[in-house]
Amino acid sequence: MEYNKMSRQTSEDFKRHAENLENLLSQTQRNVTVKDYFPTLMIIGAIVPFVILGLLYFTKPGFIKKSGENPEERDSKKLFYWTAFISLVIWAGIYGCGYYMGLTR
Repeated sequence: MEYNKMSRQTSEDFKRHAENLENLLSQTQRNVTVKDYFPTLMIIGAIVPFVILGLLYFTKPGFIKKSGENPEERDSKKLFYWTAFISLVIWAGIYGCGYYMGLTR
């Protein structure tokens, strides 16, 4: 008999704590706005060119190598142009995803 009484009390305590957590979660979700996510997109957008530059620099794809006397040498002009182009495409994708999800409206 004692066991059932303690079990019931523990169950009621657990339900009360679960309800408190659900209330806190719903309050937090109401307080978070769409604009809270926008700085994350800005940070990702700022990091993208550096990541692309690093990838192109270290992988040495054929389209950034010099043509002519030393084909293994990187052409810094091509590296810059390709980094800019790929970054713009990725930025457009990030903006499009943000717009679709309602983060940049």
